[in-house]
Formats: sequence, structure tokens, C-alpha cells
Amino acid sequence: MIELFLVFFTCCSVAYYYLTFRRSRKRLYELAARIPGPFDWPIIGSLHLGVGVTKSRDIFEYMTQFLHKLELPTRAWLGPFLVVAFDHPEHVAVILNSTHCIRRSFMYRFFRFDKGLLMTPDPQHWKMLRKRLNSSFSPLVLKNFAPAFNECADKLISNARDSTRINNNSEHPPQEDPPNAEVLIDRLERMAYETQEIDQETFLSNIDTFMFASNDTTSNVMSTTLLMLAMHPEIQERVFAEVSQVIPTTNFIPQEALSKLVYLEMVIKESMRLVPVGSILGRICEKELTVDQWTIPAGTEVVIPIFKMHRNKAVWGERSEEFDPDNFLPERCAKRHPYAYIPFSGGIRNCIGMKYAYMSLKIVLAKLIARYRFRTELKLDQLKFEPSLILLIVNKHMVRLERR
Repeated sequence: MIELFLVFFTCCSVAYYYLTFRRSRKRLYELAARIPGPFDWPIIGSLHLGVGVTKSRDIFEYMTQFLHKLELPTRAWLGPFLVVAFDHPEHVAVILNSTHCIRRSFMYRFFRFDKGLLMTPDPQHWKMLRKRLNSSFSPLVLKNFAPAFNECADKLISNARDSTRINNNSEHPPQEDPPNAEVLIDRLERMAYETQEIDQETFLSNIDTFMFASNDTTSNVMSTTLLMLAMHPEIQERVFAEVSQVIPTTNFIPQEALSKLVYLEMVIKESMRLVPVGSILGRICEKELTVDQWTIPAGTEVVIPIFKMHRNKAVWGERSEEFDPDNFLPERCAKRHPYAYIPFSGGIRNCIGMKYAYMSLKIVLAKLIARYRFRTELKLDQLKFEPSLILLIVNKHMVRLERR
């Protein structure tokens, strides 16, 4: 009898605290109920939908299929936490340009450099770092990196002479520090000394950030672009023809020539459309934000599925799953919402190193394509992905090199 009473008392207590908890968040639940989404259970919310998914590769496939099935925006409850997903370009523009959505999602806290410019969740900390580092990525400073990029490309080509295959970049040997590493480290040291705004943890976190953003992400885009060209020989030869015409000798590629490599830039952009560096972008909405007919409650995790956005047939047409650099012809871009394509994020917290990335990619790819043909047996629909801090292609032995 006592045991039965204890069970009854426990159940009543749980119910009481649950209802009290919900009542304290009445506004949150009212606004969330107006956003469409899957059925959610009390306490666990929508977590039952992911039962059996354990590996990160499985999680990516599950999330991709889950989001493809749903009409966005949608909401889901991860226990007591509300997550809302948007993929319409106009909605994404409102979110990324709102001062209410500067704070990074909680998922970025799992990475060791969460005090760096890229990952820090604190808006004020980000503003301080961004303001002081903007000048390090000015056009005048970037122009001085051209010789370093050429030197790095020459070293890569020298190493490639003894290689027959290119796998995913996770199997590549460690590379030297990126060309701008010393410049940025010097800038951080001056900031720490002159302003006392940067402690040791922040200093080290930003060094990690720059090493990652300058090296890992760029090499990942480079590997993906070469793979796409290997899958499409006719496009590869068109890029080769452009490089040969614009830069008769690729011993040294000046910055002034890069703007003429129009088709190569289209190829790079299309590669990042199909295989973006990050598959998902996350923000925390700190105050209520109205997006079209919906109001995002304060404290909501807002998810922007870039992988899904970049393959949306309503935006990119029926051939959205195919590799087509013509998607970035000026006339097509003019008809498309600017936030339909966000490989470098967008809005207030866009990527500080976008121009740096394009500059390094163009120089290195132009030198490689001028000297080698790239072959593969893989097809686009055979690619397997694994989400990490960046989106990785996990197929092996992807590309073969042939001297021209």
C-alpha cells in the first residue's frame, strides 16, 4: 500500500512540476504552436523521431531526409528546447540580418575554439574581435598574399608529382601554416598588449580558428572542386582553356589576373553549392523575431539547412542536384534572391575571410589545372557525406592525376 502511494505521489509531483514548467513558458508554447512541425510527446518532444540513429554519418542522412520531407519552416522540440528551421531565402535574410540572432547556436560550444571569431557564441565578444580584425582582410593586405599563395601552390604541385591519387582532405598530410598566419597572430598579440581585451584563452582560440578557417575549409573546397571537375571532363577542359588564355604562363599568377578567371569562379561557387563547407547554420534567437507570418520565441534555436537550401528545386530548378556552373551566370544570379546561396553564411555575421578564400582557391586551382587532368570513376549521386565541423566527403580514392 505504501509503495502504491509513493508511485502515485511521484507521478503527481512530476505532473505538477511539468505543468508549472509549461505555465512559466506559456508564451513560448503559444508561439511555437503556430509554427508547423511533427508530433511531439510531453517531456521528450520530438526526440523519438531519431531513435536508432547513433553515428554522425547516419545523423546527416537522417536529418537530410527528415528536412527534405517537410515543408519549411518547421519546428521540433528536443526535450524542453525549441528548434525552428527556415530555408526560404527571404526568411533567412531576415534572420541573419537581425541583431536578435547574432549569438551562435549551442552546438558550436562542443569545439575547442569557442572563443575564436568564427565560433564564439557571445555577440559582444564577436563584435570586439571582428572590429579589430577587419583591417587584416582589407584588399590592400590581401594583395600582399599573392606571392605566398603562388609559393604554396608550387609546393603542392611539387608534392603531387610523386602522387597518383587524391583522397578526401582528412587523409592529406599536415600542411604548413597558411600564408596570413603570422600577420593575424601579430595583430592578435598587439590587441592583447594594447587593449587588454584578449586573454590567453581567447588568443589561443583565435589562432586555432585561423588555422582551421584558412587551412581545413579551403583545402576541403579545393578537393571538392577538383572532384567535380574530374566528374565533368568537358567543364574541366573549359576551365583549362580559360586559364590558358588569361594566364599564358602560370609560373606566377598576379592578383590582377584573378578577376578574369570568371568561369573558374563559377565552378568554385557551384562546388560550394552542392557541397557547402558547413551543411547547417545555427543561431540563437535572443528576443522575439517576426519572420513573415511566424514569430520566433526568445531563446529558440534557429537552424538554417544550407545543404537543403542549395538544392532547393524551387530556387535552382529541376536539375538542382546536378553540377552546372551556369547557375552562376550574371543573368541567373540577378533573378535569384541573394540569400539563396550562402556558403560563407551571410548578414551581420558573415565570413570575414571570403575574399581571402576565393583568392587562394583561384591561384592554387589555376596552377593545378594548368598542369594536370583529374579523373574519377565516381558519380555525383554516389557521394557519401559525414558532418563534422565541416561537411566531409567520405568516399575513398576519389581522384587520379594525369600530366597534361
